[in-house]
Amino acid sequence: MAKTPTIDYDMLVQNALKMVIRQVLQDVASNGMPEENHFLITFATHHPGVKCPDYIKTEHPEEITIILQHEYENLQVFDNYFKVTLGFDEQDEDLTIPFDAIICFVDPHVKFGLHFDDPISPVPAWEETPSGEMIDGLKNNVINLEDFRRKK
Repeated sequence: MAKTPTIDYDMLVQNALKMVIRQVLQDVASNGMPEENHFLITFATHHPGVKCPDYIKTEHPEEITIILQHEYENLQVFDNYFKVTLGFDEQDEDLTIPFDAIICFVDPHVKFGLHFDDPISPVPAWEETPSGEMIDGLKNNVINLEDFRRKK
């Protein structure tokens, strides 16, 4: 008997929300960062397609949170990933981050955040995010896809 195809709504919603991030980053790349806004982006450092120096992956073996605010350069946005140059220990480093590697995206200025499942990290990224103090008050505004999943 043939298996009936199912619609993976969870994946569809996650992909749509990641495209919101892509659109926001495209706007910033084209027009600059609005004065008060800044982004905290947590991503899985060993996700396929992530390109960053080995010492960063060694220091942050599961995930890292970067901040896009004043001191970033060369933000380029593509269909499935973005590139940006950031300073680490007073040294500029080029990063390539696939949208699928993003675990959390927060704009504290407008109290907006998205949290995604991370199959790499065994601990929920929200609990481990280094910027947890900054975004602790935003948890009520984060869309957690687990809230919409059917319990098995």
